[in-house]
Amino acid sequence: MGATFTSKEKQSVLAFLRNSGLSITDADRDKYINLIVDELKRALVDKPSSLKIYPSYVKFVDKVTQRDKFAVLQLGQVNMTKAYFDSSGDKLDVYGEMSFPMPGLGKEIGADEFFRVIINNARDVLRKNHKVGISFSHALESNENGDGKLISWARGKVKCSEMEGKFIGEEFKKHLEKEFDEEYEFFIVNNATATLIAGLVESDEKEFEDFIGIIHADGYNISYIEDDGNLTLNSKKKTSGRMVVNTLAGSFDKIRYSPSDAEAVKLLAGVQVGKFSHLVNSMCLPLIIRAALYETAKSKIISQNLADALAEMSDLDLEQIMLFLYKGLKSQSNLTSLIKVADLSDMAKMSIVLDEIIQRAAKLVAIQLTGILKYKDIGHSPIQPVGIVVSGNFYEIVRDFEYRVRCEIAKALGESDPRYLKFLYMPNASLLGAGIAAATNL
Repeated sequence: MGATFTSKEKQSVLAFLRNSGLSITDADRDKYINLIVDELKRALVDKPSSLKIYPSYVKFVDKVTQRDKFAVLQLGQVNMTKAYFDSSGDKLDVYGEMSFPMPGLGKEIGADEFFRVIINNARDVLRKNHKVGISFSHALESNENGDGKLISWARGKVKCSEMEGKFIGEEFKKHLEKEFDEEYEFFIVNNATATLIAGLVESDEKEFEDFIGIIHADGYNISYIEDDGNLTLNSKKKTSGRMVVNTLAGSFDKIRYSPSDAEAVKLLAGVQVGKFSHLVNSMCLPLIIRAALYETAKSKIISQNLADALAEMSDLDLEQIMLFLYKGLKSQSNLTSLIKVADLSDMAKMSIVLDEIIQRAAKLVAIQLTGILKYKDIGHSPIQPVGIVVSGNFYEIVRDFEYRVRCEIAKALGESDPRYLKFLYMPNASLLGAGIAAATNL
């Protein structure tokens, strides 16, 4: 038998996490849910709010009747992807996917070079198709013509300041017409909007009451379906009474940072993500965990030897962290090498810190989902649950994350108010949704 890890030791770690702001109390959870609802309502009527409601102006449909093949592009935070969207058969499909680095990564470029790189990488799909759907992973303000104005580059990785404040489709069209002497049509949607659209159209509408779209990887965002009458719009475009809206959910700023969170954000330097997004995405969580473990060492809860060893670990990422949590000392995670400098008690305490910070991320996501469920008063029917359409690899890395989120939603709502959800995982949802948006609107 190994050394005993006592309840008293466990409670000392949990108390540290509570006192340092790395766990969320039930009272804070309920306060945040109410704040989410309030921020949503304020954003809908164009009052100051950290949640920014950006309507998509996508025609609301539950099926695609246009039978065609055309180009789709995903312009991401780090990579761009080209593909063909095919609605000519019985089933919608995306094929021929190929990814390339986004232009302007880490180096300031002008608009001419930005579009030249995109055209060169996607020349084959663009030559064959004059209708193009684009999923955009950066802050985007859509207009009723299907174009989108760049607000800012997510995470600050892409550097093309000349494009900020300009309409992507309008500029892209100029460069394509100059290159090919052909006229092009674009429909551009935010990637969270595209994700929801893909789930909506690919699913049996009768099976679901409503849909919410989530982007969750090294970025984070949520979209949902809103009644047009609740939106402050100056639109002449005819709609079906409902619209998918992008909330910029990662920018919710009412969350209190712990010292470890603040330290992690410092390490990110110029990387621009929202305050909420810092606490839940796969890029930031390892930095928070590293800072938290160092704080536990300063508090004499874990040994300084272990903290120093962690500080020197340059490749600590979410996959390594979850591998250790899933398999412990039997894992091939680089964290198991720390057994050389730590005893079993240290390793157990470290594991609790890892797990509780992941659990906090689940509670935070549950807070936003619960806010939308309560605001819209949806999810009551077990035979028509709310479809939660998820794109991004976070739920693959953290394999029990859906379960964690479900449990936190159930706790927040209480036994007297169960809600029914079904998570739908669609790895190519962003491309598929861009194709559907273009097929139903161009």
